[in-house]
Amino acid sequence: VRGDRSGVATQLEAGAAITPIEDGWYWLHFGLSDQRTHALLETLPVAEASALVRAAEEVQQIHIKNNVTFGTVADLQQGLDGAQDDSGYLHFIVCDKLLVTARRSSLHGPGATLTALQRGLKVTSAEALLEHILLQIIEGFDQRIEMTTDEVDTLEDRIIAGIVKDARPRLGASRRTVVRIFRHLSGLRTMLQRLGRNSSASAGIITLSTH
Repeated sequence: VRGDRSGVATQLEAGAAITPIEDGWYWLHFGLSDQRTHALLETLPVAEASALVRAAEEVQQIHIKNNVTFGTVADLQQGLDGAQDDSGYLHFIVCDKLLVTARRSSLHGPGATLTALQRGLKVTSAEALLEHILLQIIEGFDQRIEMTTDEVDTLEDRIIAGIVKDARPRLGASRRTVVRIFRHLSGLRTMLQRLGRNSSASAGIITLSTH
């Protein structure tokens, strides 16, 4: 995706050349198995950023070094019917006018952001685009917590009413889902706050474990 100086986004054709631009931004989104990802990473100015994406570590973290921000965030996997309970991880690098994201499976945050851009969302910088993706991830987690909490309430009512055929195992699974998502959310919100405070810093590291 390419954004112009006013923030209007245009979908790039597969294999389109990525040329230097004076105004606007690029967003390149890859699967980690795509060899183009590794070729592009080798051209970036911070070796640690390339290494982090290649390692595909499943720990929420953000690093800021030499005006390059890079890290990993949790997100809900995206299926044909929408966001799922299973989590995946989005790896990102943002520098100057470029945002690179990579993932193993389809994820909610990038998908929701692409849809918003196609519907007319204007984003004026690569940094603002990353922030929008993170906010979409948080919104997806919030919605999943609300749905799962409703399911927990229904299952508890069934147990109280003596209808316990399959309620207890499902209740335990639902509670574990809520706990896991709360951990992801806590890390994401802290990451956004710290990212805002450190946006002008030349170097720093924030690691947010959700294990």
